[in-house]
Amino acid sequence: MNQMFDGVDFKNKLEDTNLHFFPNQIKSFCFPERNMNFESVKYRAYENDSTISLFGLQLVSGKLSLYRIEKIDEDNEQIFDKNNDHIYIVKNDTSYTELRITESMPVDKYYENKEYIVQLFSLFDNADNLVSEISNTGFNDKDLTKIITIYNSRFSNKVTAVFKNKSKLKIKKGITASFYSLNSTTDADYTPISIGYFWDILDPDHSQHVSWLTGVNYFKPINGINSKDNYISVPLLANVNLSNGTIAPFLNIGFVFYSKLLFQSFSVSTSIGFGTYINDKYLVSIAYEYPSFDHIFTGDYFKYHWLNFKVGVKLY
Repeated sequence: MNQMFDGVDFKNKLEDTNLHFFPNQIKSFCFPERNMNFESVKYRAYENDSTISLFGLQLVSGKLSLYRIEKIDEDNEQIFDKNNDHIYIVKNDTSYTELRITESMPVDKYYENKEYIVQLFSLFDNADNLVSEISNTGFNDKDLTKIITIYNSRFSNKVTAVFKNKSKLKIKKGITASFYSLNSTTDADYTPISIGYFWDILDPDHSQHVSWLTGVNYFKPINGINSKDNYISVPLLANVNLSNGTIAPFLNIGFVFYSKLLFQSFSVSTSIGFGTYINDKYLVSIAYEYPSFDHIFTGDYFKYHWLNFKVGVKLY
C-alpha cells in the first residue's frame, strides 16, 4: 500500500463501481485490522512551493499530531539516503510544519542537510528543555514518534494517542534462470543450469534495508557424469538493499539447499553475492557458492565451487 495518497477508492460491495474520494472531500479513512489511519493534511511541494492536500499516515494524535507521506515525483531529490523517500508533517491546531532532509551533490561533493532538526527546535515551545532529545532524533517513525510524544506529555494536557501501524509486507516475486560456471578438478565438463521462481520479502516494520530472498528452482546438469540427474534447490538469503531507484543494487549472503528429486541426497552451499534490480522489473546477480556443513550432510556436490549467474523478471 502506498502511504501517500492524492485520492482513495472505496466500494460498498466487491461488485460495485469504485467511488473515488480526494483529500479535500473526506477528512480521513482507516484500516482497523492494521491500525492504520490516514488523514487529509497540507503538503508543500519543495521544488515549486505549491500547497496541496494529501492523505498522510497518522503516527501520533495529540496537541502535536505526526503524519508520514511519500514524496511526490517532482519533489523526490533522493540521492543516497534511503530514508529520503518521504517526509513527515506535524499538525498543530490548523497549522502544518514539514520535517524533511535534503540532499545535494554540487561538483561531485555530497551534502545532507537535516532540516528536520532545525524545524523541531522552531516548532517546540520550551525547546531548551529538549535539546538533547531533539539533537539525537533520527529521521524515522520510531524516533520522531518518540520526540513528539515526549513533547505532548510534558507540555500538554491533551491525551496523546500513538498509532502502532502494521505495515504490509513488500514482496517482489518472479521467474529466474541461472547458469553455473563450475570450478572442479574432477568434472571439468560439468555444466549446471536452473530455472525457478523467487520471492524477495521485506518487512518495513523491522527494516527498510534488509529483505529475505528465497525460492524454488529446478536444477539440471546438461552434461558430465550427472547429466541424467534432476535436482531442486532452495535459497535462503539475506539481502542488504543499498538503494532504491532505477538501479537498486544489493548484497546477499546465506545458504542454498540442494537435493536430488525424491530427496535421495542432500547438500548445502554457502552463497555470497551481489546484484541489482533494474527499473523495479528485472533482476541480475552473480554469487559465489562453496560447500558447507560437509561434516553433517553428504551429497554429490561438496567437491564443487561455482559462480551462479542469474537473471530474472519480476511478475506483478
